[in-house]
Amino acid sequence: MSEEQYTIQCPECGHEWQTEVRDLAEADRDPDVREQILANRFNFAECPSCSYGFRIDRPVLYLDRPRAIVVHWIPLHGQDLNELERQYEQSLEKSDQAAQPHERPPRPQLVLSRNELIERVFLLEEGYDERVVEYLKYLIYTKNISRMPPDRKELLFDVHDSTEEELLFVVRDLESSQFEELVRYSRSAYDEERERFEQDDTELRRLFPGAYKKARFAVLQETGRGDEPVDGE
Repeated sequence: MSEEQYTIQCPECGHEWQTEVRDLAEADRDPDVREQILANRFNFAECPSCSYGFRIDRPVLYLDRPRAIVVHWIPLHGQDLNELERQYEQSLEKSDQAAQPHERPPRPQLVLSRNELIERVFLLEEGYDERVVEYLKYLIYTKNISRMPPDRKELLFDVHDSTEEELLFVVRDLESSQFEELVRYSRSAYDEERERFEQDDTELRRLFPGAYKKARFAVLQETGRGDEPVDGE
């Protein structure tokens, strides 16, 4: 696991000190890494002056080689999407080196928040196609735009509570961070869309032209509610 020394500042009292920050999370070699990310304890610091605890958000490469999972988490800190995707492209070389001798996954994985990282890891572990999952979210948004405005609501795929009959999506309010309701989607519809896009993925490439595949961002652009992704935690 790669570590570097950084000077950080406590957001509570302003105290500065140097600490190690990790930029490589090898879940296959260190099982604790996955649990730390789930528990919001990865790159977690405690101020030596006031004991305030907080997460240090810096770009992280998440690897799980046996499952062929390579996800780049580049936290959103005011950059535009083009800049973030440039950072992602620069990180691909590091991904190749760290993932050897395994090949790079067929589709790039870029996420901008911890929630997105957790969701992406869960669904890849279970063998879902992340593009089809985001496409289903896109359909849910566009069919319920007044009740689920993408500038205020985030859809997260509930992998573990989904069944062979239906997929579950959780609606999260971005302002309050509260989970508000469940949206159910037929598993057979997912299978049909996946089979359709295996034959022709033109529509997916139109919706998600870059490395960042996010239904909410696509709807924000289409509806004119926003031009850049909004951090979902």
